[in-house]
Amino acid sequence: MRRFVLLVVSAALGVGGAYVYQHYRQPAKDVTTPPPGTAGALSTAAVEPAAPPGPILGEEPESTPEVDRPVEVPEPLPESRAVPAVVATPPAKEPAPRPTEKNEPPPPIVSAPTPRSAAADVEVGERIQLAKAAFDAGDSVRGVKLLRDIFRAAKDRSDVDILPQARQLLEVEERGAQDRPAQAVSGEIDPDRLDLYKYLAARDRDPAYRFKACYALGSYQARQVEPEPVRAAWENLTAAYLAASTPAQRKQVMAVLGPFLTKHLFSKRFSPLIISHTVKAGESLHLIAKARKSTEEAIQHLNRITGDVIHPGQRLILLEGKVKIFIKKSEFRLWALIGDRLFLEAPVGLGRDNSTPAATFVVQIRQKDPVWYRRGEPPLPPGDPRNILGSRWLGFKETADFTGFGLHGTLDPASIGKEESSGCIRMHNRDIEVLWDFTPLGTEVEVVE
Repeated sequence: MRRFVLLVVSAALGVGGAYVYQHYRQPAKDVTTPPPGTAGALSTAAVEPAAPPGPILGEEPESTPEVDRPVEVPEPLPESRAVPAVVATPPAKEPAPRPTEKNEPPPPIVSAPTPRSAAADVEVGERIQLAKAAFDAGDSVRGVKLLRDIFRAAKDRSDVDILPQARQLLEVEERGAQDRPAQAVSGEIDPDRLDLYKYLAARDRDPAYRFKACYALGSYQARQVEPEPVRAAWENLTAAYLAASTPAQRKQVMAVLGPFLTKHLFSKRFSPLIISHTVKAGESLHLIAKARKSTEEAIQHLNRITGDVIHPGQRLILLEGKVKIFIKKSEFRLWALIGDRLFLEAPVGLGRDNSTPAATFVVQIRQKDPVWYRRGEPPLPPGDPRNILGSRWLGFKETADFTGFGLHGTLDPASIGKEESSGCIRMHNRDIEVLWDFTPLGTEVEVVE
């Protein structure tokens, strides 16, 4: 029995010893230093025999080596899984970008343009080239279609300049495209063409295109009844007039602007161009005019009041804006603006021998039915054939260089458009009377060659 036990123990020890001997008897092999570019590979001199290698900084091993296999140098880890030999101190401000997992989309790049914007730019640019090629090849139908597509795609974008294409499209529209009528029977403009006029009126500074766009847009808006287009009509018609390069173009604008102002300013009715004022107790025409930097006559003119009497609760219509007067000697013409909007255009007469100076003056005197005082002669009352001042006088403030100049009417209508005065600026009585009503003291008058 005893011998049997010893045999069993010896057999057990022999198997275990063989196992231990097989596993441990071999001397440890030196691990070769990894080649350059494989930083992070293991570099220990021997492998711990008791257990398989554990995880590397939290990474799970690819596989567990067999216990009866000699230890081999592991292959270098890929860059995304390489373990740095020295753990660097994390940056103070921004963390380093972490590796992207296989199934995780990369974070968006905020500063880069979106594909949609880039695609839109490419599309507009390609269409511009295609339109040019179509016109060069004589295919105007396709060229016009492409121009319209370009305008629709980029008209609201401030980062794309399609002004040359908009100008070309305007010229096509003016000639009248065969595939679309220029204007409906009702007088309404096609929405695309209306947008084209608005685009050019807002951006184009070339006088020729600006005149065309502003005149077309202002003429359309002048027929509307809503407040916004009515107010815009005055602005655009003024811009068209200032951009006009010929008397014929100015006459074309005034043919629309004149009736428009008559309707909205001088018909004693509410209009988007005027404001309403309800008279308060203690107010007078003088106080209201002074507060509005206007004149009593302007209030009377707008409201068709013949006297000075007003009463509390009365509703008045007023026109706001600073008055400016310009005179161009070479054209014998005067322009009056209220709030930078054209209010009056009129021909003038000037001083003989170019005696009307080109300078900027300030209105200091306002007289109705003025008396003319000639040096060494008795005063000439209004209506006297020898009184050359007509029905109104706007006297200029004296300067170091000029004295005695002003604007006035005349009893000699034939002198308008000529150099026949003593130096003052003459106007028809009907024109100076309107100008006088709306010109307060302190108004600037600029005379240019």
